[in-house]
Amino acid sequence: MRKKIITRSKKGLNSIKTKNLSVFWSITFLSVILISCGNKISEDNLQVININNSLLKDTADISNLIDTISIIKLNENVNVPLTDPFQLYAISQEQYVVLNYSSGDRRVIAFNKSGDYIKTIAKNGTDSTDGLNIADCFVDKNGMLIYDFAQNRITVYDTSLNLMKTVQGDKSRHYSHLARFSQSSDYVGFANFNLYNPNRSLIDIFDENFETPNKSYFSFPSSDRRLLVLTYNKSFYQYGDTLRFYKHFDPSIYSITKTGVSRRFEIKYTEGSVSRNKLMSIIEQNFDKFNVDNPTPSDQRIALFDGLAFPNGNYLENKRFIYITSQFYKKGQHKNFVSLISKKDLHDFTTAKALTENKRFGIILPPLVEYDKYKDEHLAILSGAQLKSVLLAGNKLMGGLSIDLPAYYLIKVKFKNETE
Repeated sequence: MRKKIITRSKKGLNSIKTKNLSVFWSITFLSVILISCGNKISEDNLQVININNSLLKDTADISNLIDTISIIKLNENVNVPLTDPFQLYAISQEQYVVLNYSSGDRRVIAFNKSGDYIKTIAKNGTDSTDGLNIADCFVDKNGMLIYDFAQNRITVYDTSLNLMKTVQGDKSRHYSHLARFSQSSDYVGFANFNLYNPNRSLIDIFDENFETPNKSYFSFPSSDRRLLVLTYNKSFYQYGDTLRFYKHFDPSIYSITKTGVSRRFEIKYTEGSVSRNKLMSIIEQNFDKFNVDNPTPSDQRIALFDGLAFPNGNYLENKRFIYITSQFYKKGQHKNFVSLISKKDLHDFTTAKALTENKRFGIILPPLVEYDKYKDEHLAILSGAQLKSVLLAGNKLMGGLSIDLPAYYLIKVKFKNETE
């Protein structure tokens, strides 16, 4: 069996009422030298997103922007409960999909819109139809794909979660995330500097056979270094007929179609704004501090980015606004914050360490991880213990029901149309 080089861990909400807004994240050991070669990345339609983080508040009340908030409990399979919900998708009017990422319990699970368990769609296991190492799933308007990197296999389902086909790649590759284009059956993979990827490129575009890439972007050379660098729960986000793509240490949002890659948005902060090239050069010049074989205290790595701000994992977009989480390194502290961006002028409505709804619902909004285009709702997923920590005194969201601390809950946020 091929050596597994990716491990992932999850951060929940940590003192969210007064401190940082945490996001789920994962760890990849990788070699970091980024060279702008391979196919050219277009900047013809580049726009700037402006975020004001100069007076970063602990909380910002956005009650005036919110229509409704509701909470539903995920009624799990009693025999195999959720342990690590790593990805969340709304796949249709009636169903959600969750990728559970525990090392001993890797599953893709379907729930209905009331939160009731429907079925386990795929899992790691010993049966001939099971996965060996399910690394990722992706949902678009045509259905879902599940990527098993150990078998170099893509399993494709329709929007009703019926099995459509299985695609077997021609050689061993290893991607952190895999997606497809909604207008075709072509795929795109994000390798995240993985040296086991024979193409030595971050982005590879394939035809429907998932064989030799037609195009590759963000090429990099081999290196003996093994570095501790972040990758996200999701790196691709479906917007219309294009894919948005984002990666760590890069204040950019890219658009990808089967014909190529373009830098769609550049994110600029009022304090700590930095270019993508500068961020990568910091890593390149400090290999020793990121080497997993010779660990460096985290405070020494944090010090390298003192005074700098850049995105940190969660990106959601609809026709009205963009939701972005970011991080700011300042005086030895690592602060996470969230911004709502108007699509009219690409300036933030608000930016704070945490967003709250104080007037009617009484909740500190957890990190939003999915946009349900069918219901026009933004979604988060929390354990009962995490949910308890974000509910404000006097809230009426639970309707008098007690919170099951080990269980998981969906938080559904619907914004007013006035944000248009």
